[in-house]
Amino acid sequence: MKIYIGYPDSFLNGSSFRLKDNFFKEVKVNYNSVPVEVKRKILSLLDNIAAKDYIYIDNIFYDASDIVEFALFPLSEFPLNEVVVPGYLYGKPTFVLREVFGNVFRRNVTVYYDFNLFAPETVVVNVGYKTTSISFGGKFLTVIPLGEYHLVDTFGNYLFNRFVLETGLSNAELRKQGLRGELLDRFRGLAGKILFKGESRVFIDDFDYTREVSDEEVKLVLSMSMGSSNYGDLVDR
Repeated sequence: MKIYIGYPDSFLNGSSFRLKDNFFKEVKVNYNSVPVEVKRKILSLLDNIAAKDYIYIDNIFYDASDIVEFALFPLSEFPLNEVVVPGYLYGKPTFVLREVFGNVFRRNVTVYYDFNLFAPETVVVNVGYKTTSISFGGKFLTVIPLGEYHLVDTFGNYLFNRFVLETGLSNAELRKQGLRGELLDRFRGLAGKILFKGESRVFIDDFDYTREVSDEEVKLVLSMSMGSSNYGDLVDR
């Protein structure tokens, strides 16, 4: 039986799960209660799978491999023997995964990359939290240091700044009311839905704010990140 371990979702037996959710459930910690930096480290877990003393929660240090082990423990009943991982882990110490599975499941597993499973004419682009892999014809090409975090952060900040401009509010006023951070998070959430889930509407009901976002607007905002313009180039709209 195969398991795919990726970001944001992992898949097993036709169902999806998230490593972070399984981990926090096992250690009995509310995800919303941990600092932002801890959240970011958890989300970039696969990129740092061999890191030691990776996070510190409730007076306990967890290595990255500890987190994976806790996250996979609820799945120990499944007869797993193959692990598929994103292409952006190419060259990373995936032996850590084999060690974790040996500890959790008491069995040896073979680790494959996602592009190993696609037809020869296929281009595979896998967007991770902070990195993206590109493969062609079952062969690894490159890893780009650009992932969902950068795209969502850039586009979410833009949506927030446009909201401030169009509503006539000020950052200082929102900060004074304790709303700036909350609104930024909401706009980043909307950015993720627009970029990765096909939605096209921005709405903040409690400010009676709504508008449609076009594909062209997305392209222009992300033009520097995506390499279609350089820093300092004029983007005229």
